Amino acid sequence: MPILRRLVLLLTCALAAIPALAAQDSRIISFEFAVYFPPGHKGDPIAVADRLLREQFPRYRRVEKLDQPPQQPVVALRLTTRAKEDYSPPDLDQLHYFGYGLSRAEAEALQGSQKALILDFAYPAAVAASGMPDALALTELIARQQHGFIWDEETRETYSAAEWKKRRRDTWSADGFDVQDHIVIHAYKSGEYIRAISLGMAKFGQPDIVINDFSWSNQRPMGNLLNLTAQSLVEGARPDTQGRLRVDLTAIRHRPTRERILASLLPNAGRRVDLQLKAAKAEEGDPRNRLVEIDFSSQPGRGLPEKQDHLVTTLFGSQDEVAHIRHDEAILAASQAAKGRLPALRSAFRRGLAPGEYLMVKAPFTRTDGGREWMWVEVMSWADNGRILGLLRNQPQMVPALKAGAEVTVQEQDVFDYLRHHADGREEGNETGKLLQQAQR
Repeated sequence: MPILRRLVLLLTCALAAIPALAAQDSRIISFEFAVYFPPGHKGDPIAVADRLLREQFPRYRRVEKLDQPPQQPVVALRLTTRAKEDYSPPDLDQLHYFGYGLSRAEAEALQGSQKALILDFAYPAAVAASGMPDALALTELIARQQHGFIWDEETRETYSAAEWKKRRRDTWSADGFDVQDHIVIHAYKSGEYIRAISLGMAKFGQPDIVINDFSWSNQRPMGNLLNLTAQSLVEGARPDTQGRLRVDLTAIRHRPTRERILASLLPNAGRRVDLQLKAAKAEEGDPRNRLVEIDFSSQPGRGLPEKQDHLVTTLFGSQDEVAHIRHDEAILAASQAAKGRLPALRSAFRRGLAPGEYLMVKAPFTRTDGGREWMWVEVMSWADNGRILGLLRNQPQMVPALKAGAEVTVQEQDVFDYLRHHADGREEGNETGKLLQQAQR
């Protein structure tokens, strides 16, 4: 990771109060890109940048440093020939997860890079519609003409010039862009639950967004919610004086993004919600930007997981199918085999699952008519005595005392089946579910 960063004056306003987001007209947006060059590079990146600015990007003015709010787009250039000491390139592990378009040989060569051109951009928010596309294009052309690789300081990603053009420049259109092409979300274990935070919103003069305390099985809907909140902010939506922000899927201006999201909705999707935002507490490794947190406390529900489930299902919809099927010999045999795997699963869970991995068990709940409704429970703790504490992952049909997201307790001896979701998307288990699907055909 680069170790000396943002030596320029951070010009974006450090607004602490959420209502201050409503006053955006005088903002100055600033951000940093860099281009690393392979060992032995002989070119003059400063001369190339000056020529490109003169011939293709006259809206940008080159300055020696960013020491006062600019009236027009400006860029400060710094060339280091001691990159490993003062602007160290990303290591191989980081490039594995956040490197795009680099071959293995190029990634390894980058480890020896000693030369990097750092580009610090700044402009008034009023000219962001041209300021960012020009910044993306200038950086790409420098990398392409000088055979370098691009580093985005805000998102901590590395690109080849071709991938930068494909993922960043080519996705920009007259009606805007899809913000998820320009930011990243980091999700990681924080206590018993997961914390997610965006990186990259500073490039648009907006705060980065935090969602606290959700489970791994909710990673996708929470990621979608975070991206949509970001999209709303960059397209001009603002919280009111109480921190309420309207997120409306039908009002997204960028047509491809709007069409993609609307096509993915489940039945009964409300398509709009009012989010509550509040100032977020920064943690080590967070972006040096304003942070806001999505607050679920005003949503219906007895606990935070219920409140989270209510909001995301209200916005995106839900689909829970109910099947009334008698358990035949094949299903009972599959269930018995699943029960035989539970001790090993308990041991694996207690040792610790991989980031992004989660485990669910299917267990019975008593219905109002005395029967049983079988539902999935995401395991949060699993005691030696067989007591499983988890979060209900179905919306009950005939158990009115429970809601999706509710904290429930089940006994290992009552478990009917399991489903283990691996971080790479593979799944194992749920053999009874596969047989039930066949029986319904």
